[in-house]
Amino acid sequence: MAESNSLEITHWLAAVNDGREGAIDVLLQMVYKELRELAQSHLRHERAWAYLNPTALVWDIATGLLETLAFKQPVVVERLD
Repeated sequence: MAESNSLEITHWLAAVNDGREGAIDVLLQMVYKELRELAQSHLRHERAWAYLNPTALVWDIATGLLETLAFKQPVVVERLD
């Protein structure tokens, strides 16, 4: 991910956290494709997750993010690399 894209995503994460209307839609549109590609790559190597497809995994992550923001808990980002 390019540095400018990373900064823009950080900006939209803050906007979502502040409750800015429509921010979550912009954020999800920005990260969906990359998250799906990462999920697909990761699932290729994980037998235990064989029942879950990349789209389902991404939406599971997005749902967790929305729940975290709804309860105003800090967002914790963990890298898989």
